[in-house]
Amino acid sequence: MDNHIDTALLLDKVAKNISQFPVHASNILTTIVMKAMRAEIKGLAYKWAIVVVRPEYKEGIPEKFVDRSRRLP
Repeated sequence: MDNHIDTALLLDKVAKNISQFPVHASNILTTIVMKAMRAEIKGLAYKWAIVVVRPEYKEGIPEKFVDRSRRLP
């Protein structure tokens, strides 16, 4: 469970086929961003962070990861 690098790389493979998991897409994308950051693979984290903030996934981001105080007007 502590092997963040392998987990991030496996989630990258899953995220490349995210259209096969429409119900859980936001959770998967958020998880890969978090795991990639923990594994210090910042390029991978950035790549999927850009995807997760798209309008189709943005509303599904788990509440614990959303900082409402920094919301733009």
